[in-house]
Amino acid sequence: MSRLLIPFIIASYLLDSSVEIEDIFWGLYYWLDMHPTETVLVSMKVDNGNNTAALQQRLYTLMTSPDISSYWVRNTTVRD
Repeated sequence: MSRLLIPFIIASYLLDSSVEIEDIFWGLYYWLDMHPTETVLVSMKVDNGNNTAALQQRLYTLMTSPDISSYWVRNTTVRD
């Protein structure tokens, strides 16, 4: 699969025009490895019409691959 370039923008500031979605996720995984007692909540928003099947598949792969699936808790119910 080809890599997906995702502009990294906060508010109206372009922080990096060459970041790839994999870079963001691997940075997150590295940070979690360095801080094993921490938890991160991830919320993603797609702007500018980039919500394509290729992007959705890439994100799914980045969250479900066997070597990184232990980083994610996916649950469909809220527990008391």
